[in-house]
Amino acid sequence: MSKGVLSNSRQFLLDRDLATVQSDMLDLEIALTRSRQSLSESERERTGIINRRNAENQQELNAIELAIARASIDMQVAQLLGQQAGYNERLAQMEAETNNPRSERRTFSILRRNDDGTSSTIQAAKTTVLLPHDLVEIGVGTESQMDSIPAKTSDLGTISPNLALDTTSSSRLDILNSRPGGSSSE
Repeated sequence: MSKGVLSNSRQFLLDRDLATVQSDMLDLEIALTRSRQSLSESERERTGIINRRNAENQQELNAIELAIARASIDMQVAQLLGQQAGYNERLAQMEAETNNPRSERRTFSILRRNDDGTSSTIQAAKTTVLLPHDLVEIGVGTESQMDSIPAKTSDLGTISPNLALDTTSSSRLDILNSRPGGSSSE
């Protein structure tokens, strides 16, 4: 009997050790499950933080791009206004120059063919009547420029600030009917 009691007590110790080991295994499995759950929660939190930060970054980027676009438009507007101001300034200068007749002088000369075939040079004014085949020379310059330029009426191409208008060329200004009662001989 002593052998049977010994075996029962041994069996009892083994069962108790087995129950302890099984309990420890369950505790380890619960700890593993909790660890996995915590890891999953941490992963979700990390993903949430990344998503929030990405959204904030995108908002900041959009705001910066909008500010850059506005600045670019402002620069273009300023450039256009500057160009317009420069244009207006040049236009005002041109108007001032044309409205100041004392600083500018125009001279007019007409090279006219006579009935006998000779040519004569006539000093003219703005209101002088032109005849067909007249050659008009217009000199433009300031008072000081015009005083320093020698008057050359025989060679129209040598005076640099002057303009000559040949009414006989194929691209002429048609002035045949400009004189009173005039008629075209062509």
